[in-house]
Formats: sequence, structure tokens, C-alpha cells
Amino acid sequence: MSTPPRWLSAEEQLAWRAVLDLVIEVRREMDRGVAAFDLDGDDYEILVRISESPDGQLRMAELASQSTIAPSRLSYRVDRLERRGIVERIDCPTDRRGLLATLTSQGRELLDRAAPAHVEGVRTLLIDPLGSDGFIALGAVAGQILASRLEP
Repeated sequence: MSTPPRWLSAEEQLAWRAVLDLVIEVRREMDRGVAAFDLDGDDYEILVRISESPDGQLRMAELASQSTIAPSRLSYRVDRLERRGIVERIDCPTDRRGLLATLTSQGRELLDRAAPAHVEGVRTLLIDPLGSDGFIALGAVAGQILASRLEP
């Protein structure tokens, strides 16, 4: 015998819809914030993750595991950024099969120029309406949800 669905209450349904709408708006804002730099939110995420890695290099496998981008799309994205001269892939010196993604000087410069627009979008969309404490609380809730997804 199957278990009946645990339907959402009216209040839970409203909250769920608000979360969905917020996720969509966050993605739109990420794209809008960096569009003037011929980037979208996924491109920006790749540049940030590489820039924050030790030595400014990140194994492609690690980039895939850290990224919110589907692995099949990630390779396409990095190819595109590489053709533009923003990212390059180099052989991993400790693993002949591995590749490292690194920002070129042009990529670092582009990230430096795009970051203020991205941060302003984050502030306008999330921090200004919630205040710093509210935003930090939202981050804590998001972290709790994400951590629960990783538990066995």
C-alpha cells in the first residue's frame, strides 16, 4: 500500500511559490547584472569559482562538482569562455588525465569589471529589502537546506 502524498497547506503553497519566484528572479538578476560584460550568470559563476581557488586554478572535475551548472553544459560554457580568451585549460602537472581551468589576464580583468555590477544586483535584490541580518539569516536557512540534501 502506498503512502498518500503529504499535500502542502495553503500557507505552505504560498511560501513554496514565493521561493520558486525568488529563485527565478535571482537567476534573472545574475544574468542582468553581468550582461553588459557579455556574460551571463553561469559564466560569472565559472569565473568566480576559478578565481577563488588556490593559485587561481581549478581542476575541471572540481569545477563541475562545485558548480550549479549541469556537467554537460559546463564543458560547453568553458569551451566558449576559452574561445573568447577569458579562460584557458592546461594540463594538470600531477595527473596526466586531468585539466586545470585558469583565468587569463583578460579573464581576471573582465571579472574585476563585472564584479561591482553583480554585487550591486545582490544588494538591490536581496540585502536592501532584508537588511544585512535578514540576508545572513536567509543564507543560513539556504545552507541548512543544502546540507540536508547532502546527508545520506
